[in-house]
Formats: sequence, structure tokens, C-alpha cells
Amino acid sequence: MTLQTDINVNLVKEFGVASKYPYTCYLAGPIDWVHLNEAKSWRNYLKPHLNKMGIGYIDPLEKYGGTREIRSMLRRLNKDGKINKIRNIVNENVFDQDMDSVIFATFTIAYVPIMKDGGEICGTYGEITMARYLNKPVYIVTNRSLKPNKLPKWAIGCSTVIFESFDELLGYLSATYSEE
Repeated sequence: MTLQTDINVNLVKEFGVASKYPYTCYLAGPIDWVHLNEAKSWRNYLKPHLNKMGIGYIDPLEKYGGTREIRSMLRRLNKDGKINKIRNIVNENVFDQDMDSVIFATFTIAYVPIMKDGGEICGTYGEITMARYLNKPVYIVTNRSLKPNKLPKWAIGCSTVIFESFDELLGYLSATYSEE
């Protein structure tokens, strides 16, 4: 098997996606610097709409590094400045799974909001960079100003299309991918 096939088989087992949907998207967006409900709400809004269009999804909050236990542990270690432990946990529980998910997905949806309290969405930028490098579509949804632009130029460069609302994204996906 090739690397891509190995990843696909493992992700189908892990997430139960792809076998029943012709398309699969990865849901990238803030996890680390936001409340868990905020990290979940936009993903939970999209999921039934995606499935109705015949699009499966990979939600990092449902597995591995997005779990409540991992998030709590990382927050405690962050407060204590335990950089080496943070690095180990992210490498063992988050990084490879996120990158494998981007490789597996047909496209990536990335939510890039205005962040509060100086937080940033570092993982999201890594994920959209990987998707762009693999020539996979990257659909960004943002509430940041586009005129004047407040979206990082790197994110713009990685994007295929940028939307100012989730409903605008869903309309585009319906026209592009829907089997209805």
C-alpha cells in the first residue's frame, strides 16, 4: 500500500468516514484559545448540512487532540510553562492526526475568526498550508474585515475561496459538491 492508502484505511477505521460519502472535508479552526462550546458550535452547525450534501467530515474535536482531557492537560501545562511536555503531547496526540486528516480529506474548511485575548490559530494555519501544498481546496470562513483586510496574507494565499458567513459557504458547497 502507498502512504496515502495507509492513511485512508486508518482514517476510515478511526472516523468512519469516506466509505459512505463521495467527499470528505476537514474542519479546521480554533480549539486551543477558545471555550470548548465556541470550538464546537460552528462545526456542529455545518455537520448536518454537509451530510445532507453527501459530504463527510473529520472533526478534530471528536477524536484525539481535541478531547476535553487533552485540552485540560495542555492548558495546565501552558500555565506552568512546561514547554517540553506540551511539545510531547501535541506531537503524540495532535499533529500527526491533524496532518493525516488533511491528507485524507477532499478539501478543508477553515474558520479563521477574530481571536480574543491575543490567542491565535496556529494549527489551523498549518493545516491550510498542508492542504494548499497538496493542491486541495481550502475554503475559509471569517468574521475578520476583508476591506481593509485583517486576514493574514498567508491564509489568503492558501485559500481557494473566502466566505464571510457559513451560509455563504454552504451555498457554494451545495452548488459545487451536492448530490441533491
